[in-house]
Amino acid sequence: MGIYDAPRVYGKMQEGLTAYLSPFETETSLNQALYRWKARLKFQQKIGAPVFALTKYEKVYRVTMIFEGEKILCFSTESDVNIMGLIDNVMKLRDETLKT
Repeated sequence: MGIYDAPRVYGKMQEGLTAYLSPFETETSLNQALYRWKARLKFQQKIGAPVFALTKYEKVYRVTMIFEGEKILCFSTESDVNIMGLIDNVMKLRDETLKT
């Protein structure tokens, strides 16, 4: 999981799991996801603001979404999960967190 909170990118991995990417590769990947998210914002006047972006790789899903204001949340999960259900749950948790 990673969070972009300008100008920093923070990353954390669940304990007990083995990372596919090195810490440097993870940071690079998060920075690239941030770049792609900012590129999507350029079209929001015509097609609306992005809600989330989903990429499926052979081994993982990668999800990017707005967390709050300029903060962006990225997370990855194995490819055998119910990804749309997970995204819905993450968005609900995010919205509940922001209400408090």
